[in-house]
Parts: sequence; structure tokens; C-alpha cells
Amino acid sequence: MTLTSSIVESFSLANPGETDTSAIRIFKRLFNFLAVLAAGFMVLSFEVAAQTVAEKPFYMRFGGVVEHASETRFIDIECDGPRRIHGCGTGPDGLKRGIGGQFGTAGGFEVGFGYRVAPGFRLEGIIQSRPPFKFNGHSNYNLAPENQRATAEVSTLSVMSAAFYDFPETISMPFGDFRPYFGSGVGYSRNKISETRISFPNTTTVIPSGQTSSISAFLAIGILMPVSEVITLDIAWRYTELGQVETGPGNAYVEYRDGRPAILLPVSAETRGHLRSNGLAMSLIVPF
Repeated sequence: MTLTSSIVESFSLANPGETDTSAIRIFKRLFNFLAVLAAGFMVLSFEVAAQTVAEKPFYMRFGGVVEHASETRFIDIECDGPRRIHGCGTGPDGLKRGIGGQFGTAGGFEVGFGYRVAPGFRLEGIIQSRPPFKFNGHSNYNLAPENQRATAEVSTLSVMSAAFYDFPETISMPFGDFRPYFGSGVGYSRNKISETRISFPNTTTVIPSGQTSSISAFLAIGILMPVSEVITLDIAWRYTELGQVETGPGNAYVEYRDGRPAILLPVSAETRGHLRSNGLAMSLIVPF
């Protein structure tokens, strides 16, 4: 089995018979992925081990994230205009008419290209890809919540510039030595949402898919642990603001459960929500 195939297999979420929750399953795959990646880099790095990390200002970072997205609410961009689907006013729950819910937990991948501009100070360009968060929520028309369930999927691709400060002190623990750090970044995210389906007792309303580019940012605190003369393990907790998520232009339509043909609604159902997440990031830093 090649190194590449081992990495892909180690991070696969498909594992028949596994009963762990989604978050634990993703975390296990992330840990296995990094273990295989670290082994590969150790094999490939013997020739450059004589040159210390401190002497190499440039580095690459490879890893993954496990994130839990916050709750959000999709409301009409123009609740009283031709692009409405929910309309103005409030529902029986006292909230503005729309769809409220949560994106849940998902894993992602990232790669960073960094430069140590001074002792303890790093600049980095980051590319992050997040496979779909699964949105589950309810609209708040005059029905019980279980009778108006809404589902969709949201994926993101982000490009960010970041700065990190590594504290000079090394902390010794039974599991090894590490240095704490903190950092932040800003950039752009492309957020794509699938069709949003609102299920009512006799019908399903379908809101078109959409794509939005939005300003994004993150804050991070973490630790750096050397695992060899060349490779450093980076473990961080991040809060990430991924920006707006908007359904696309185009007519919504209604599907009937009794087999009648679907009908187009005379509105262009553009709605907007917000995507925020926090979670664990684990990656390997390799100088070059």
C-alpha cells in the first residue's frame, strides 16, 4: 500500500459497524490521518534532519480540523419584496419568520505556507476546505416544529492570511515539551449551500441552492510539540467566522406527496444565514 493510499484510507469516514458519534468518529480519523502523515514525513526527512527547524524560515503545514458550527437563522434578504419566501413579521415562537437550526459537526482539511519573520513570530497563508456541514432546522410558520423540518448542506473553501506568536518559554509535561502560541487570520470564504428542503405534512418546499463569497476570520490558541528533529505537531483550538451563507436566485417550488406535479412559486426565494464554527485543529509543520 502506498503512502498516499494509506493517508486517504486513514481519513475515510466510512467504517462499517462503527457506533461512535459523528464528532468522535471524525476525530479518530483525523488522529489516524496525522499519524500516517507523520510517519511518511519522518521517512522522507532523514536527509534534512541535520539542519534544525530554527535555521529554516520557510515551512509547510498539513492537517485537518474537527469543527462544530453554531446555530443560525435563515431569513429573507427582502422580506417585503419580490425575493421573499418567508415574509415579514414574527412566527408563533416570537422570532422573525425564517428557518432556525444548526449546521452540526464536520471535518475538514487545510494546508499552510509559512515564514518565520522573527524569533517567535510567523506569517502564514492558509487554504482550508470543509466538506458539507449538514444543516437541520425548522421553519416557524403556524405549525408544530416537527411538521416543518428544514434540511440543507453547506461546504466552504477559505483562503486566509494569518499571523502567529510563539511564546519563548518551553513547558515540560509528562507527555513531552511544548510551546504555547496564539494567532489570528483574515481572508475570504466561498460558501456553497445545497437546495433547502422544508418538509410539511403534505408538501415539500424547495429553495434553490446558492454560492456566496464572504469575508472570514479566525482566532486560535494552541501548542507546538516537536515529534522529531524536523517535524512539529501543531494542536490548536479555533473560533472561525466564515461569513454569510445565501440561497440562490431562482424560483422556489412545491412538491406534493400525493404525486401531483410540482408547482413553481411566484417568488425568487433568496435567504441569508451566517456560518460560525469552533473546534480542534491538528497539523504537522515541516520546514523546507
